[in-house]
Amino acid sequence: MIVDIDNALLTFAMSGKEDASVKSFSGYYKALWNSDVLVDFIEPQSLANSEKYRFIIAPWHLIGKKETADHLRRFVEGGGSLLLETGFASYDEHMVYNPIVPAFGLADAFGYRELESLYMMQNEPNSPKSEDLPQSERVYVQGHLSFTEPISAAIKAHTFLTPVTASSAKVIATYESSPVATTKKLGQGRVYYIGTNLGASIEEGSEAGIELVRAIVADSVQPVVTSEKVRPRLIESPNGSLLIVFNDSTIDQTAEIRVPDRYKQAVDVYSQQSQTIQNNKIQVDVPFEGVSVFRLS
Repeated sequence: MIVDIDNALLTFAMSGKEDASVKSFSGYYKALWNSDVLVDFIEPQSLANSEKYRFIIAPWHLIGKKETADHLRRFVEGGGSLLLETGFASYDEHMVYNPIVPAFGLADAFGYRELESLYMMQNEPNSPKSEDLPQSERVYVQGHLSFTEPISAAIKAHTFLTPVTASSAKVIATYESSPVATTKKLGQGRVYYIGTNLGASIEEGSEAGIELVRAIVADSVQPVVTSEKVRPRLIESPNGSLLIVFNDSTIDQTAEIRVPDRYKQAVDVYSQQSQTIQNNKIQVDVPFEGVSVFRLS
């Protein structure tokens, strides 16, 4: 995930708080954690060495510096996947609003252009109820994004709901008849644009948002260890490797987990029972809403 402190400072200057920025990061991190992939926080100057990454998210990235925009375009063209949300590159590095969003040629390259954003009022004190508003104004309270790809889902808009015009990009979500999310293959990679503060929506409880991020990430990043019934996470270091297995369901689970072929033995750190890894698989028993931990060697 890209971190540029200037965006948090601009958010604070605009509203007196950083909630839109903080919630965006928190929500995406939660979604990536639930996708069982490892996460780095990278500054824009590190994008020049982004070859080791396959997927980049730019949470609440309002200030579109030209160098950052150029790096991200090259990242996608070289085979990476990029996820952007509403307001990306709305301002230049001098905090001047860009007439075309996203700026610096990205509107043509990424195939979409933002229209006027609609401010969401559902989290404001004393905000009106949708039934008290005329039909034409209910969007400000009940705005949402109806996705058809990569999953079918309705996700509540947060902070802004931003319609777009799609030139060469494919529309993957609408609000009523207005396009609000797109995707485009560019070079060897792909870019996704979501016309709301998706991270904040996830942070405030959108399970559909988590499923959407998981589906998008899965196209380019696969977890090192996998299972159908539980969520495994492999943590490797020079001093040893730990396999941590989460059971999010409300029943006990017995599951089979595939691990890299370099591992031959697994020891339960709680019971100290060991088992030989055969055909790159181990059997685990995980209590409901519980965690099991194994030392691999």
